[in-house]
Amino acid sequence: MSKTRESVRWLIVKKDEGGKSVILIHRIKNWKEYRVLPWGWIEEGEKPEDTLYREISEELWNIEIKWRGFISKIKVNIWDVLNYEHIYLWEYIQWDINSWSWVEYTKRSNSNNYYNPELIKRDDVKNKDILPEETKKLIIDTLNS
Repeated sequence: MSKTRESVRWLIVKKDEGGKSVILIHRIKNWKEYRVLPWGWIEEGEKPEDTLYREISEELWNIEIKWRGFISKIKVNIWDVLNYEHIYLWEYIQWDINSWSWVEYTKRSNSNNYYNPELIKRDDVKNKDILPEETKKLIIDTLNS
């Protein structure tokens, strides 16, 4: 295990007449394609809740969401990095997903490092490659509750 990191993750659920959906980030990195919850790394000295609000203002701007609470802290190993993920539930209120502009990600994006938010319907989540698998299970359980 080369390093340990802690992150916060937003499980943003949209409810409408068509059922429930979740916002996931479609990634292509090192020629691997997958999806993850929106996230932010916890900086030294920060509490997870501080990171949530800092990262929302930096990366998820122009979105209206409502806090629903802490869900879980999970320990996962991805690509030899031990990560503790603090996962928080949010209710999707409003966002024009087609007008997103995460400056931090847009600068880093290229054909082998791609970021794009997607709104995935509950019934389609099980067919998506979502990392880590523990998070995928948590998403499915949350959408089915």
